[in-house]
Amino acid sequence: MKVLVVATSPLQVQNGIQYIRQTNGDFSRSVLAHVGSARDEDNERALTIANREAWARIGRFPPFRPLRSKDFVTVEDWRREETSNRAIFIEEIARFFTEVGTSHFETVLLGDYRPMSFRQFLQATEHGRPEVVLLDDGSVSRYVMRFRETGAGKEEATRGILPHLGAEDPFRIMEPTSLTYFTIYDEPIAQSDKILLNKQYEGAAYQDLRLLDNEVWICGANHVEARLAKQNEYIAICAAVRSWFPDKVVRYFPHRREQAEKLEIIQSKISANIEGYKYGIEEYVRETKTRPHRLVVFGSTVADTLSRAFAPSDTVVVATPSEQYFVKKERSDHIRNVIRDNLRSNTHVTGISPSTSNVGRWFSAESHMERVGRSIQSPGHLPDKPMYEQLDGLKRVTTKAGWARLCEQKSAHVHRAILGSFPGAEQDTAFLHVFKIRTEERYAFKLRLADAGEGGDFVEASAMFDVPGTHKRENDFGRIVLEIEVNSERISTVSVFFKAQKSVPTKLLLIALQGHGERVSRHRGIVQNGFSLARLLPREVETLSLPTSRQPCSVQTRLTPGESIFLVTRGHGSEKATLICIHSGHLTTLTATSLKMPIFGDFIIPIVHAQKADGLSDLLHGVSMSRPIVIASQDEKMLTCHGSDGVFAEIGLGPDIDVALLDFRSFKPIVLHAHESTSPSRERFGLTY
Repeated sequence: MKVLVVATSPLQVQNGIQYIRQTNGDFSRSVLAHVGSARDEDNERALTIANREAWARIGRFPPFRPLRSKDFVTVEDWRREETSNRAIFIEEIARFFTEVGTSHFETVLLGDYRPMSFRQFLQATEHGRPEVVLLDDGSVSRYVMRFRETGAGKEEATRGILPHLGAEDPFRIMEPTSLTYFTIYDEPIAQSDKILLNKQYEGAAYQDLRLLDNEVWICGANHVEARLAKQNEYIAICAAVRSWFPDKVVRYFPHRREQAEKLEIIQSKISANIEGYKYGIEEYVRETKTRPHRLVVFGSTVADTLSRAFAPSDTVVVATPSEQYFVKKERSDHIRNVIRDNLRSNTHVTGISPSTSNVGRWFSAESHMERVGRSIQSPGHLPDKPMYEQLDGLKRVTTKAGWARLCEQKSAHVHRAILGSFPGAEQDTAFLHVFKIRTEERYAFKLRLADAGEGGDFVEASAMFDVPGTHKRENDFGRIVLEIEVNSERISTVSVFFKAQKSVPTKLLLIALQGHGERVSRHRGIVQNGFSLARLLPREVETLSLPTSRQPCSVQTRLTPGESIFLVTRGHGSEKATLICIHSGHLTTLTATSLKMPIFGDFIIPIVHAQKADGLSDLLHGVSMSRPIVIASQDEKMLTCHGSDGVFAEIGLGPDIDVALLDFRSFKPIVLHAHESTSPSRERFGLTY
């Protein structure tokens, strides 16, 4: 396999090397085109890393700097000079390929998706139709994934695209029709794209790391230099972090673009050792085979990479800045998005506001995040019955691996499945129905809760089932809440919470919609169009073992606004597991204190409105953590959970319990931390106050 790597930064080069190693490539058949940075130090670092391997060729290109139209008297003058500027860069590329050849490049690796200069290398190789791979360089992959899948985040994903100069423009946009992501992030992508997971942070280079328990490392950021943050606020956050660890040695690893004057102030203010290692903190861990007591970041993909390298230890902490931190609110979105992804997408990352008091006590608490051999299966047994009761205007055409493919009937005008019938319930009880769907040709649906009798009343909610989100509707008849999760294989898990205002039998209908804009349920069927359904199946997952017989334990959960999580617990020695539904507020519309889930039997699931942890929700918008759920032994046999409003549920037989780490529907990680508590009634975000 002949590979072309186009890269600038040290991390891009390192990821190109990792790709070649991971795919069993041959460096003697691989070529690196290094497009220079404006900073000589960055170029030196990148080429030092590159020169560790025996490449067939390393080509060096000057930085491409587009000319600004405002620096010219007329637009015509700018257009003429910019055309020449671009032509010079194209000539450099042409000379390079004259030496290395353009044929037989099976793969082209781009260190970044955005720069037009990177994309021009595709002009010379497009006739061979090579696979185009985006190397993971910080948050770029996530922006591009979302943009290519949904069109969201266009401004960031395409900010390197230059204005077109007309027929004489030497540059072309060269948008890949298909893109492979070499990344640590396993997230939804466009159907034309694919993911190859970068496993370097799970590999042997990061195994058997020696713990430096007396050291705390701070990963520096260039927020001040980029004019995103105020210097006094940045220094204040560093000082707050220092106060969390009064007895530890603090080592500060600067961002490569931090200024020396600021580093001198940090060194003076917090008594930190400023490290001079040039090749990045990930490379430092790999080289020294060490890890600290805690690694603190201010929103960085280092949290994503090293939380994987340090797993299962909860070493990485994100210090979340306040609104006063930012120079301008409108320029803070990038940092907010990075912090949100740090917390939302990683199992072993903790977010803490620097304004929170007594953090040191929490860090000194004994952690129980070690996995144990026991596992929990979702409670109950699925009944041996179909995933729907009746089809109208739909026909089951195939069944494979638990999936039923349903296609429309040509003569029908309404295409629906009755998913289930439900009895009347007490006024403080709602129902939950969960199913999986592959949207295929039909992706817009309506879920209707209808009176099973002759009344004809109903409440319904519509949604695109291939897009994650929460949808709520209510009227005089009832209330319905949809939660849609979409995984990287584009399989959607749909959770339907519903309740009739009166205790009457109801039925739940899934109705396919057609059209653009205003979608309608009445349409003539197209026999080749349809979707596939599958039942929710229980699965065993890893657990934490909490010694609640010794003293109370606090469990902090990952709680995304607009989504619920289900904590599955089981007492030691017990076969019976229990579910607790925890939500961030959106289920209060049900006015219910408990759920019934008929597919798992008749037991009651308590509903808990968990309060958010301080200092996170306003900043992050898309993610927050719950205040800890404190679990304590009431006596030797029964356990109780304490939320913000006191005891909310009896959860199983004791004296100690196991808590599942994953949600039983989507199997996403939901438990962040568990600690022994000394003051369960006053816990907030795992801290006493």
